[in-house]
This record gives sequence, structure tokens and C-alpha cells, in this order.
Amino acid sequence: MTPNLDLSLREKKSAYIKLGLLRAASKRLLDKSLDEISVKELCDDVMISEGTFFNYFPKKTDLLIYYVQLWSVEVSWKVKQEFKFSTQFEYIREIFCLTAQKFIMGFNIMKEIISLFAISQPNYEMIKLTKAELVQAFPDFMGIDKIEPLPFYQTFDPFIKEAIQTGELPSNHDYNIIALGLWSIFFGIPLLMPIEKVEMVSFLYIKELEIFWSGLKQR
Repeated sequence: MTPNLDLSLREKKSAYIKLGLLRAASKRLLDKSLDEISVKELCDDVMISEGTFFNYFPKKTDLLIYYVQLWSVEVSWKVKQEFKFSTQFEYIREIFCLTAQKFIMGFNIMKEIISLFAISQPNYEMIKLTKAELVQAFPDFMGIDKIEPLPFYQTFDPFIKEAIQTGELPSNHDYNIIALGLWSIFFGIPLLMPIEKVEMVSFLYIKELEIFWSGLKQR
């Protein structure tokens, strides 16, 4: 378990409110769209005013960005701490597999996120995660407070760069283009998947990744 840190009461309270709002939204998103959820009902759950909500999240859709930012930290920590793979592809594949589990548990939430990215083209500025938020969100993740979170859209970058540097992939590849391909698989598979077949997301992720990575290696 992550040890107690020297955090101020204000930092702890702020983290408690932000994570509480996210939990309240996540619960309702299991069977409602974000448009159908009012800021007031989220605030009632956490016992704060609507004005306070907008101090933390200027837009209601920022809750989805926050969700994805926390997802990025969670999967990055897990693959580095819990697995010892011999290739960078295996690490990337595990991130997709962990994400597929979230799709199965909260398909509507992930559909909302995909819709936001597809329709609204949100600003990809990172929502800063404090140490207080990290340790409250992931109390059993030892050393989580020492992680410097990357913007979620850079989740795959360290693994791609390492694959190129170690020769797992040809050195003439542009890692930005590879990242774009991975994100296309990441968002594309669930977008085309009907809810009654959501259990197939993991299988299709792996198959598409194998085809994509094999093609990169042969170039």
C-alpha cells in the first residue's frame, strides 16, 4: 500500500472531491449518457455546490478527459510493475488487454469517451494529476506518487521509442505515425463493436495489433 505522504488538508480535500465527482459520473454513465446527467446530481452526491464543480472541471466533458488521464496512469503503472516482458509489443498488447477489461465493465463510459473524441475534437491538454489524487485513486499501487503522468495521448510513446531504439522495429519509422496507428486501433475497434459483442474487444484488439506490428517489422 502507498505510504502516507505529507499532503495538506486542502490537497486531500481537492482530490476527494474530484475523484468523488468522477465516481458519481462513472456510476451514472453505466446506463445514461453524459448529456442526461446533470451537474447538480453529481454535486449532490459529493455534497458540493455547482459553482465548486466548475472550479475543478470547467466543462462537464472534462470528467471524461480526467477518466482517460487516470486510465493512462493506471495501465502504465501496471504493465511496468506487474509484468516483465521481453518485447515492447507485449507491453503495448497488455495495455490494450487491460483497456478491453474496462470496456467490458463500463462499455457506455468508453463509448462516451470515443464519441467525445470523434465529434468534439477536445483540447488534449492534460488535466494535472496531483500526488493526492494518485494515492487516493490507486491506494494499493506502491510508488504511484512518484510517477510523473504523461498526457494520455503519449501513453504508447515510451514503448514505441524503445522498440525503435532496441531494433525491435526498423529505425526509419516515425514514432508519431506508429502512435497514430495504435490509437486508430484503440478507438476504432470499440466504435464498431455492438454492445452485445463487447466481449470480443480483447480478441480483436490482439488480432489487429499483431497484424499492425508485423507489418511495421517487415518494412
